[in-house]
Amino acid sequence: MRAVAKDLDKMIATWGANEDALMQEYKGIRRRPARRSGMPGRALVVDANILARAAPGEAGARGSNSVRGNETPILREFRSQPPNCGVALASVARYPGIDMRTSVILGMLSLSVLPVRAQGTSWKKLEFLLGTWTGSAGQTDTQLGAGQGGFSFELELNRKIIVRRNHAGYASGVEHDDLMVIYLDAPDDTPRAMFFDTEGHVIRYNLAFPSSNKVTFESDGTPAGLRYRLSYWLNGHALDGKFEVAPPGSEYKTYMSWTSKKE
Repeated sequence: MRAVAKDLDKMIATWGANEDALMQEYKGIRRRPARRSGMPGRALVVDANILARAAPGEAGARGSNSVRGNETPILREFRSQPPNCGVALASVARYPGIDMRTSVILGMLSLSVLPVRAQGTSWKKLEFLLGTWTGSAGQTDTQLGAGQGGFSFELELNRKIIVRRNHAGYASGVEHDDLMVIYLDAPDDTPRAMFFDTEGHVIRYNLAFPSSNKVTFESDGTPAGLRYRLSYWLNGHALDGKFEVAPPGSEYKTYMSWTSKKE
């Protein structure tokens, strides 16, 4: 841990001393077309001479020694990250004579190219779902008999996803639990969802918004398989919903419907 802390302190000191030079070089880099690095995802491939000017006295200090032979735990950790999280740093590390500090600093700069999602507006159309709800269904509202249950929609992981947790019990004795994760799919933040339940179903949903305070989750199943559609809409102070199933080549038919009140 002491070695890691020392590396970080040195990195910060180098950043502070060379911030202006780094930013000038970075602006020049951004104006150039990016070349493919041969790795999954996109990376900036930067000439070693630029790095030598950006961090004087560091690049080239080890002659022709490759940074791969002198890696610290920090650089190895960056290498282990998925594509588009440390790709630029890993690409730069291929150049001989580039030390760990310069590589990390360039990696920090290149990561600023990645898009930043606007958390304030991403979930605007789904805000009406958020909270904890108590639901009920009449004897003829489901194929399993009258039902009672509860569910919640909660923002999680720093508002990056919405998680629905649901439990229901029916007069027939059937108990059901499920979990659904709603997320924003890159590159254009298209809302999608993944559904899992105690019966082993896994459903991938695409979302649509027919009107204000209404959302439909429709499966992306193939024409040869069953299709599913889950809908929610505000009805005064109640949140109503229904679940529909469509056999291959047929129209949707309601499998169950319910109403719920916020706790």
